[in-house]
Amino acid sequence: MKWSVLVSAPYMLSVLEEYRPLFEENGIDVLATPVRERLGEDELVPLVHGIDGVICGDDRFTQRVLRAAPKLKVISKWGT
Repeated sequence: MKWSVLVSAPYMLSVLEEYRPLFEENGIDVLATPVRERLGEDELVPLVHGIDGVICGDDRFTQRVLRAAPKLKVISKWGT
């Protein structure tokens, strides 16, 4: 089974290539999106529809965003 993970944590984006082999070994497709500080609701809604997990910073996961993400199983805050 393939999993899809959205990476939007600004500090992880700079080291993402170090982790990419680990994601690939485990059948995880990574969608990395450029972000300066955090993504807002309007930016997240179009990104989350087919996503199983998120590695984020301080993104705004509102009720609207969560409704747009029917496959979402986990939201992990980078650094915790």
